[in-house]
Amino acid sequence: MRTNVRIDTRLLDYLIHYAPWCPACQQIELTWESFAKESEHLDVTVGKVDVTQEPGLSGRFFVTTLPTIYQ
Repeated sequence: MRTNVRIDTRLLDYLIHYAPWCPACQQIELTWESFAKESEHLDVTVGKVDVTQEPGLSGRFFVTTLPTIYQ
């Protein structure tokens, strides 16, 4: 899974925007990590963006709630 890298959405099939302090993000974290591991066998790419570390991407993707998943 890609984390803390320059995001090129043409290379990602699924992208989640999250924040470490977000209760809903914490709740989905294990499921997302499991999906990311399985994605290698499904021939899809999965990434995640910590909006506290990459705030500019929130605006670029029009993130208004967390977590936000893009396909």
